[in-house]
Order: sequence, then C-alpha cells, then structure tokens
Amino acid sequence: MRLVYTRSGDPVKVGDVGRTSRNDKVKVTYFREPHSTASEGKVTVQFLDREDDWTQELYVSVIGAKWIEREDRGWKPPKYQVEKIDIEGIDDPEIFSQEWAEERGK
Repeated sequence: MRLVYTRSGDPVKVGDVGRTSRNDKVKVTYFREPHSTASEGKVTVQFLDREDDWTQELYVSVIGAKWIEREDRGWKPPKYQVEKIDIEGIDDPEIFSQEWAEERGK
C-alpha cells in the first residue's frame, strides 16, 4: 500500500510541504494506513502559516493524496509472464531481437 498525491502520482513523504483543500500551507509530519476497507487513512500535518506550530490529523484527501495498491481492497501485485526465447544458432542476436519485435508489432 502506498500513499501518493492524486494529481502527480508522486509518493507522499514526511517533510513534504504543500497546501490543504482550504489553502493552508502544511508540512507532513506523519501518516498512517487506513484501519478498514472503508477508511481513507490519516495524515498529521504542521500548519506553517501559524505562529504556534499547530499540528493536526487530517484525512489524506485534504492534502490531495490517496492510498493506492490497497491489499485490503483486493489489490494483488501483478504476475509477470516471461517468454522464453531460444536464440541458439542465431549469428546476430541484435537482428533476432528486431525480428522478434516486428513479429509482435513493436
């Protein structure tokens, strides 16, 4: 499970500075995964526009983030198939690779 920014897809990291949905400037100090399939998880932020170093726990969507690859919602890592190619007897493997790619429309 990974926490990413919805617009960019970049991972959320502790120390990131951004804006909330109310345009407050905040710094991410901590985040935690959702506790159930219906939960979106929470992020703790420090409000940088305030003089008192106020921190608050918010839903991750308030900073424009979301959890992806959620195993609790049935996501499973992709299974990769490896195609075995027999290149024995090929004089120039580079030409073979080009022909192989052309056969598959690549």
